[in-house]
Amino acid sequence: MTSLKNLIHLTVDYVYFLQRLPALGLLPQLKLLCISCNEDIKIIGSEFMFGGRGRRGGGGGAFPKLQVLGFYFMNGWEEWRDGMEEEEERGRIIIIGDGGGGVVPVDIHQQPILPLLTSLVLYGCPKLRSLPMSLLRHATNLTHLQLREVGVEDIGGLVHVRELELTLCDKLESLWKLPALESLKVGNCPSLKDMTNLGVASLTHITFNCLSDNNMEALKGVNVTDETRLVIQGSIELIRKCIPELNGPYWPTIQRFPHVHARTWYVHHYHFSYTKSTSDFENNLPPPELHEVNVE
Repeated sequence: MTSLKNLIHLTVDYVYFLQRLPALGLLPQLKLLCISCNEDIKIIGSEFMFGGRGRRGGGGGAFPKLQVLGFYFMNGWEEWRDGMEEEEERGRIIIIGDGGGGVVPVDIHQQPILPLLTSLVLYGCPKLRSLPMSLLRHATNLTHLQLREVGVEDIGGLVHVRELELTLCDKLESLWKLPALESLKVGNCPSLKDMTNLGVASLTHITFNCLSDNNMEALKGVNVTDETRLVIQGSIELIRKCIPELNGPYWPTIQRFPHVHARTWYVHHYHFSYTKSTSDFENNLPPPELHEVNVE
């Protein structure tokens, strides 16, 4: 790694038969790292951060200048271990392997770990079931998180994230403890049904594409402010469930939001808009019986 100490940008792409990542966290100048198109890596562990040698207090931590981290098309990746969970409550972590067959205790409170990371992107990691929350909590500048086709079941405990984009995460069921969240974009995550514990007071933009009934259930639990804007896109059948004139079951959820715009997919000229302050509700959806005739 010594010869790479001045490296700023690095892409690890199409490296076949690579089963373990090297200690890239020890590169002191690295600002952007993209790892993609690997079928053989199943576990990413603490060696990726610390190299298996351990970093004693004040010893440099991991990824001291990294700003952007991306993983793409990691189809075999199942687990992202950070090595911190078991020892965090005792104020240290244990890094297996100190070069002499032993273990090295590390004071995590003295370690700058991902201190400048602002953006994390995961794209095409369908077997990855969870994020390393203990690790990411150290990334105090992480404001943007984007996941597409990732197998995570819940996301939470990231108190600095302001922008969250989720697409095609079909196993995702809940979001929790994201108190700084300002913008949430969800696309085709049909199982997402629980956002009651977001703990957020600043969420101003919410977008749901390919809206599902579960998603509408999730919206019931969102803390709404006077600035919150909701944009939804879904089937005409689901959008009808939001219409007050049709006694739509989702109207009580819709009317909680100050500003709402909805449209149908495929047939984009069907839409409705709602403004709470004036009670204005406009829509151009055809009557159900007319729509059924047109479809036939």
